[in-house]
Amino acid sequence: MTAGVTRRAPRAVRARARLALAVALGLVMAVALARPAAAERPQVVIEGDDAAVVREVAKALARKVERTDDREVAVAFIAIAVTPTGKAARKAKRLTATVTVLQATDGAELGRMVVTERRARLARAVGKAAWPRLGKAITAAAPRAPTPAPAVVVAPPPTPPPTDELDRAPAGGGREAGEGVAGVGATATVRGAGRARFAISVDERPFWRRLRWNDDLDQVLRRYDLAANAVGVTFTARPLAGAPGAFVALGGELAVGVNGSRTSDGTEYPTAASEWTAALGYALTIRRGEVAAAVAYGEQRFAIDDEMASGGELVPDVTYRFARGGVDGRVPLDPRWTLVVRGGWRHLLGTGDLGGDAWFPRLTGAGLDGSLGAQVRLTRWLGAYARAEVRHYFFAMNPEPGDAVIAGGAVDTFLGGAIGLAVSVP
Repeated sequence: MTAGVTRRAPRAVRARARLALAVALGLVMAVALARPAAAERPQVVIEGDDAAVVREVAKALARKVERTDDREVAVAFIAIAVTPTGKAARKAKRLTATVTVLQATDGAELGRMVVTERRARLARAVGKAAWPRLGKAITAAAPRAPTPAPAVVVAPPPTPPPTDELDRAPAGGGREAGEGVAGVGATATVRGAGRARFAISVDERPFWRRLRWNDDLDQVLRRYDLAANAVGVTFTARPLAGAPGAFVALGGELAVGVNGSRTSDGTEYPTAASEWTAALGYALTIRRGEVAAAVAYGEQRFAIDDEMASGGELVPDVTYRFARGGVDGRVPLDPRWTLVVRGGWRHLLGTGDLGGDAWFPRLTGAGLDGSLGAQVRLTRWLGAYARAEVRHYFFAMNPEPGDAVIAGGAVDTFLGGAIGLAVSVP
């Protein structure tokens, strides 16, 4: 009996050992099947201008993505920009990190987050928020098309891309994102922070002018209305690498297709209208949006060819020269759409014939403007936008006995809008 037990004991031990080994192998296989393979995780390029923040983001995403330096196989780019930079960053108590997820195939922005924190805590704060705030954007990156099998015939080595194209690729992975500029309504971007170095926009600007007089004692002043169309061009540049928020802008507008303008008595006259503006400003990122402030000098001209009428002009020509201070606000609605709000005050430096001796030599006045619109990114370098806008001037005429024309005041309002395209150069 004892011998029989002794003979069976090794077999029982071996059976239990085989059972334990099978269970262990099953658990290993279950874990392997439950965890996606590295090849199945999205491959991304993580780049930026702050090594500590890049390192923390890479560590936070290590189990979610496969980091690679090969831009040809990556499905997404993660671009990290920290502002301010250089000496300003070493002195600043708080820094702002902007992390942008970009589609590798076409450069389209998939998501963005902005984190502002003390310098010592910034890297860890960005890494902690990276996957919760950008995980959906990373997993939404479209996979690249499968590479076709190589032909049997040996192909010549590929020609490297031109040096200028390599130079144009932003080191931080920044891509186009529509952006308004205070004072001229341009659409622009800048390298390394989702903006561009240069941008040019062309648009159509229909408008309606409405001129009205107050306290016209002699009832000789004519109300004036005109509906017309204009074309506009705006050029924006951000030339300072050390100050990516600084910009300069030039804008122009010219009325076209004006067959004639009409006064209140129904008479039509040839009309010319134009405007130009030169602006200098700076943009700051605040949370997910941006605020830009600018100062500008400009001139808006409106002339009516009615001098042939007996007794002189029926409606005064105006040349509004102004110094302008304005603010833009930009709020991203999603990775492609952005809401833009703009407003400014126009201090009048001249009014043309309206303030001449033949009309109102002692007038005082000012102007204001505003617009509300939206921008949409179509490609990395092309965007579209539409907005409604108003330019409004108001005057006190300050008449005295003996003046040629007596009136208490006037308002000159231009209601309109714009729809156009913008091309950005990173």
